[in-house]
Amino acid sequence: MPAKPTGVYPDGRGGWYLKLRLEPDPVTGRREQITKRGFRTAAEAGKARRALVDKMDQGQLRSTPIGIQDS
Repeated sequence: MPAKPTGVYPDGRGGWYLKLRLEPDPVTGRREQITKRGFRTAAEAGKARRALVDKMDQGQLRSTPIGIQDS
């Protein structure tokens, strides 16, 4: 059985969900967390999480004083 991807968890009903913490907002220091549910497999959730991490690394996804900004 392959290892579970980082940040991916079973939902207790046979599905999977992901969690991702964003870097703190530079002004307020506030951290945001993204949780997405409804994935049928751990691999699907892992792939979606990697896509979000890539967006965060490129500066397209970040915390702001009013919430999460997705450019």
